Amino acid sequence: DITLNNSANLTIQNDLILGAGNPTIFINSTGNFTSLQFAGTQTLGGTGAIVFNGSADFGRVLPSASASVLTIGPGISISSGTAGGEVGSAFAGRDTLIQAGATVTASGQTLTVRNFTNEGTLQAVSGGTLTLTDTWSNTTGSITADLSTINTNDNVNDTWVNTGTFDTTNGSTVNLRGTFTTTTFESLTQSGTTYNLQNNGLLDNSGDILALDAASGSINMTGGTIQGGTLTAGGGSNFLFPSGNTGTFDGVTLETDITLNNNANLTIQNGLTLGASNPTIFINSTGSFTDLGFSGAQTFGGTGSVVFNGTADNGRVLPTTADLLTIGSGISISSGSAGGELGSGFVGRNT
Repeated sequence: DITLNNSANLTIQNDLILGAGNPTIFINSTGNFTSLQFAGTQTLGGTGAIVFNGSADFGRVLPSASASVLTIGPGISISSGTAGGEVGSAFAGRDTLIQAGATVTASGQTLTVRNFTNEGTLQAVSGGTLTLTDTWSNTTGSITADLSTINTNDNVNDTWVNTGTFDTTNGSTVNLRGTFTTTTFESLTQSGTTYNLQNNGLLDNSGDILALDAASGSINMTGGTIQGGTLTAGGGSNFLFPSGNTGTFDGVTLETDITLNNNANLTIQNGLTLGASNPTIFINSTGSFTDLGFSGAQTFGGTGSVVFNGTADNGRVLPTTADLLTIGSGISISSGSAGGELGSGFVGRNT
C-alpha cells in the first residue's frame, strides 16, 4: 500500500500493475490537487484498489497527456473513502476506458467521472453522488444508484449516451444534464426515482414521441429544455413544474394536461401546439406570477385550453420579447378558480 499525501503527484509511465497482494493506493487530499496521473496511453491493471481519503474532493486519477487513453482494468476498484475525488480528465482527447470488471463507487461522498467509456460498474450508494460529465457513454456497463444521486453532466454542450444498464432505486435522484435523446432517456430504468431536467439539460425529442408512464416515472422541469416532437403522459406520470422552477418547450406538440404550480414558468420557443387529445394547461398561482411565456414571434396553436386556477389572479399567458404572439382558433383561455392575464404590458409585445 502507498499513500499520496496532500498536493503530492505520482506520474505513471509504461503502465501500472497492482500485484497479487491486492494493494491499495490512498489519495489523501486536504485541499490541493493530489494526483495519480498517467502520461500517455496506458493501463492501470492487476488487482487492487484506489481510495480517496483526506478531507477534500481534490484527489484525481487521470490521463495527463493529450490524445491518450487510460484503461482501467477489470481487477481495479476506485472508491470514495473519507473524501470524494475525480476519475478521468476534463480535457477533450484525454479519455478513460473503464473495462468490464472494474468498479467506481461513490459511497456517501461525491465522485466525478470525466470523458469516459464505461464497460464496467459505476455506482452511487449510501447517499453518495456520482457526477458523470463531459462527453461519455455507457456502452455495455452498469450505472446504478441506491438512495443516492447521479448527475448526468455539467454542461448542456456535452453529450451522453446509454446503451448499457442505467438503473436507479429506493428514493434516488437523477439530475438530467447535458444533451441526450429520447432513446437514451427511455433506456433508463427506475423504481422510486426523481428525475430533474435541470437548466443545463437538453432532451432532444426531435421527430420522436416522449411518452411518460408508470415505468418511466415523471420528469420535474427544473430549468431544462425539451426540444421537438410530441409529449404524452399517463400511468400517474407527467411533466411536472414545481413551484419556483422553470422549463422550456422548444417546438413541441403537447398531448397531455400539465400544471404550472405557483411561481413556475414555462418558456415556449418555436411555437407550441396542443394536440388532438385536446389537452389543458392549468396555471395555478397562489400569489406569485406563474407564466406561460412565449419567447420570440410565435404561434400558440392546435386544439386545447389554458385555465387559470389557484387562489390568485397572477397567472399569465404572454409574449416575453418585442414580438407577436398569435393565439390560434382552436385555443381557449379561461378563468377557473382564479383569474389571470393575457398579453404583456410592455409596448411592442403584442398578442
